[in-house]
Amino acid sequence: MGLFGEIKNTYKKNEAAIVVQNLLEHQAKVGLFDLDPAKLAKKLVEIVWNSKPDVFDGKFGQRPHKLTVAASALVNGIELFKDGDLNRNALILSLGNILSEIETNGRLYPLNGLDHQLLNVCMSIFAEITQEFSDSHLASEIEEIMAESDCSTWEKWLEIFKNEAGKRNHQLQVNEKGNSFIDFMEHEPLKRAFRNGIDPKSLARDFAAQFDINTFGR
Repeated sequence: MGLFGEIKNTYKKNEAAIVVQNLLEHQAKVGLFDLDPAKLAKKLVEIVWNSKPDVFDGKFGQRPHKLTVAASALVNGIELFKDGDLNRNALILSLGNILSEIETNGRLYPLNGLDHQLLNVCMSIFAEITQEFSDSHLASEIEEIMAESDCSTWEKWLEIFKNEAGKRNHQLQVNEKGNSFIDFMEHEPLKRAFRNGIDPKSLARDFAAQFDINTFGR
């Protein structure tokens, strides 16, 4: 493979690693992950990529989407931890978030045939894992946490962002109709954050701390 191919591989790995990192950072913030999200994300992507380089580097004519690579990395990573391990559970939850996003908004992503093949494998393994815990505490924990932090759709993500920003800055408070000043802003940067798996609460806190309606837009 030439230099250009190697550069593209590095770029694609980094893209997927950022997705995994963002998901793990969210789990860390709610106390379900105690490792370095960035380091583990990079390691997980590297491991799964090296296990099947021809699949991920486009040798067969198609490259998988970053969400597909991230899901594959998490599936592979789950097997690296023992059952019951806190961090293993965080990987399971993160995988569930990706698959939920794909199930809800898959049509919005440029997924190809290879993506669908790999994602079907991921979904099958995720179903097996959750089935193992169907009668356990973990199953209910996963369901509760995913319900509380459901960012599977853009609308839900924006709602969480608006509510959190409103709590932190009275200028951004949401009224009884669910509207706030944020509804009048350009949403593309927020949509990009949503697509990249950024935690809406964390982003909202940072935004609210810096927001001043008197200087906004200057």
